[in-house]
Amino acid sequence: MEKRFFYKLGSNIKGLRKGYGETQLALATAIGVESTAISNYELGERIPERDVLLKIAKHYRITENELLNGNFANIKNMLKIPINDKEYNKAMFDKMFPLICTDKALENSHFKEAYSMHQEMYEFIINGVEFDSDRIEQCMELYDIAREEGVIEGVANYLWWLFFFAFTFTFLTPQMLDNIANLKKKNATVKDIIQNGYLLSIDDESTDDETQEFFEARKGFIEENEVSMVVNIYRLKHTPKYQELGDYYLALYYKLDIVSNTLSTEMNSAVGDEMMIAFSLMGNPYADNFKTPPNKE
Repeated sequence: MEKRFFYKLGSNIKGLRKGYGETQLALATAIGVESTAISNYELGERIPERDVLLKIAKHYRITENELLNGNFANIKNMLKIPINDKEYNKAMFDKMFPLICTDKALENSHFKEAYSMHQEMYEFIINGVEFDSDRIEQCMELYDIAREEGVIEGVANYLWWLFFFAFTFTFLTPQMLDNIANLKKKNATVKDIIQNGYLLSIDDESTDDETQEFFEARKGFIEENEVSMVVNIYRLKHTPKYQELGDYYLALYYKLDIVSNTLSTEMNSAVGDEMMIAFSLMGNPYADNFKTPPNKE
């Protein structure tokens, strides 16, 4: 393929590398090439082979399409972003997982109880406070009862929990779980995430028991909850008031790669990206919100 099709690639690689505070040597080591190759890629003097291109995208946990066509040239250095900033984290989660409530919905006793529990547990999550996980199941059951009683908001918030769990499986890596103590430090930053397993390397193709157990758990979660996700997304899409929320969750369903199909993780994520962009362009407020970084005052 001609170089003109890769005109963003060099600047994107450089932008991502600097944004994550990596040297050319660190990136080269992570993907298994010489450091001079990274310099050549960034200068546009050489185009990576397809397998190397995929490794770079995987390393930064983005899709090949994003690496080729996205705009990462001027992203800010992320090393000093505080990962335990509660205000920032809440803004991020509010954007990604809309918690729905109306006065009409609160007239239903089951929804009201579930929503109160949900708010309390949400605060615990943001503040890093442990709580009885059985309460999540109880909350979801109450939402489901409310849904059976005609409260569609119960569907929306039931999906909140499913997608929150899906996000956790997508974001975390076995290496991060092994080093979770470093991520709970009061002054932990993105640098701690990077150094404790967030960015992937060729050495992460581990087949040890813990890694296998992690991916089996993720697979089990998808198999157990996929039908529920699809059915509830359908319910939202066929309710005029929440059709846009249904479209948003459909795009997120692919973006987080929690769909069972024959496509790769990267391809499913790319499909989700395109759907999110399309919905945003059509005025979907949830998709538009998702594409906008949290704005902390």
